[in-house]
Amino acid sequence: WRVLLELVNQVVPHVVKVKPFYPVYQSYLAPLVNSTVFGLGRWAHWDGYHYLGIVEHGYHTSTSGISPSVAFFPGFPMIVRSVSVIIPTNPIATGLIINFSLTIVACWALYKLALVMCSRYSPVLIEQSNRIATYGMLLFLLCPASLFLAAFYADSLLVASFTLAVYSGLKGN
Repeated sequence: WRVLLELVNQVVPHVVKVKPFYPVYQSYLAPLVNSTVFGLGRWAHWDGYHYLGIVEHGYHTSTSGISPSVAFFPGFPMIVRSVSVIIPTNPIATGLIINFSLTIVACWALYKLALVMCSRYSPVLIEQSNRIATYGMLLFLLCPASLFLAAFYADSLLVASFTLAVYSGLKGN
């Protein structure tokens, strides 16, 4: 998905002038997104703008004339901000690297979870458990919604946390 969408991202701006239409983008987030290198700002669309605003400026309420950011969980922005302090890079690049890393963790946990589920709940499938776990992981990555795992969103953190929690619970940890 990421490779396909990156190809689309390289073609679309030359064909269609894409410009967000809501005022919060123009006054508050456009400078942050436009300052990114190699077109990484395109991976911070939709709610990614709000996450980026939280990373850069913290939370704010609607009294400032900007769309409120209190609807977004703090875990992902806190991780991005913490890593950006340690390694001073562009926050979008930092967030994307974090998301790719968490996607790998989620895939590993999903694979291990499928192995545990096969061995515990379907002993008939033990011989095929590696293949089933691999197919499950590939189907997870091919799901159309998996494009959010490659964007400046908190979805990778959610999926990695959830799969690790279920896997750890089934292992008795």
